[in-house]
Amino acid sequence: MRIAILGYGIEGKETLKFVKTKYPKAKVVILDQKRDKNYLKSLNSFDLIFRTPGIPYTTKEIKKAIKHGVKVTSATDAFLNGARGTVVGVTGTKGKSTTTTLIYEILKQARKDVYLAGNIGKSPINLLPKLRKNSIVVLELSSFQLQGISKSPSIAVVLGVFPDHLDHHKNFSEYVSAKSGIVRFQSVSDLVFYVPANKISTAIAKMSAGQKIPVSSDNFPMDLKILGQHNKQNAAVAAAVASYFGVSPVISLEVINKFSGLPHRIKFAKNVHGVEFYNDSASTNPQTTVAALRSFPKKTKILIAGGRDKNLDFRILK
Repeated sequence: MRIAILGYGIEGKETLKFVKTKYPKAKVVILDQKRDKNYLKSLNSFDLIFRTPGIPYTTKEIKKAIKHGVKVTSATDAFLNGARGTVVGVTGTKGKSTTTTLIYEILKQARKDVYLAGNIGKSPINLLPKLRKNSIVVLELSSFQLQGISKSPSIAVVLGVFPDHLDHHKNFSEYVSAKSGIVRFQSVSDLVFYVPANKISTAIAKMSAGQKIPVSSDNFPMDLKILGQHNKQNAAVAAAVASYFGVSPVISLEVINKFSGLPHRIKFAKNVHGVEFYNDSASTNPQTTVAALRSFPKKTKILIAGGRDKNLDFRILK
C-alpha cells in the first residue's frame, strides 16, 4: 500500500505518526513543496493520500487523483471517523478560537474528560488512543479542514459566516459548502447550535438532520472582560453547549467572566500619552475589523491596517 502525506507542516508531522501506527507495512511518502516544487505531479500513483488543510481539496491534481480512484482523506477526517466519546466541532468565519477555548475551559472547570484540538493549533489525530466513551473533544474547524470530510461531529457549532479566504476558495458559495461539512453527515440524534442573526449560519444549520438550537446573547447575563458584542455571542454559545453536558450556568458564568481573551484579538497593548493601543491582528477581513471598531462606540479611533488581499469586498469597512 502506498500512502502520501501531502504537506509536511505541524499537522503533516502528526499525521505521519498516526499513519506509521495504523499502516505499519505501508510505503509512506512525504510530499511537500519545500522538498520538491513538483510535489503534486505523481498523486495518481498512491492508494491513499492524507491532505493537509493548507492544500485546497479542489486543487486540480487532487481532483484528478480522486477520479483515478485514489482515496483522499485528512487528519481531521481520520479523527472524526475514529474518535470515541463526543466531538464538539466549532466553525464560523471568526470567533472559532474564542468559542472553542471557552467551551473547553468551562467543561474542564466542570471536571469533564475534555480535550482541545483542531485549527487552534493542535492536530487531533494522535488523541485517538486516549479517548474513552465519556471523553469530549472540542475541535476548532476551518473551512480547509472541513473540505472532503466524510463524517460530521455529533455536536456542531456554527458561528457567524461571511466572505473570507476567497484567495483559497474559488467563490463564496464554495466556501459555504466547505463550512457545511460540519453538519452534512449528522444524524437525527445529533445537534447543531447556530447564530440565528446570521443568515448563512442559519442556512447551514437547516442542512443538519439533527436538532437545531438557535443561540442569542440577549438573555444571557455576563460581565465580560473581553470587548465586543460579538464576544458576548461567542460566550453565550459556549454556555449553551456546556449546558447540554449538564454544566450549571453558575460554572459557565464563572469561567466566562474571568476569561481575558486570546492573543491578537482586541488585546490592550499599552497607553501612550492617553492614547490606548489595541492589537487585533487576528482580525483578517473587513467584517471582523468592523466588529473591532464597534467595540469602542464612544471613542475616536485610528485604524492601522495591512496584510494580504484575500479577494474580499472592503466596502463594509468604508
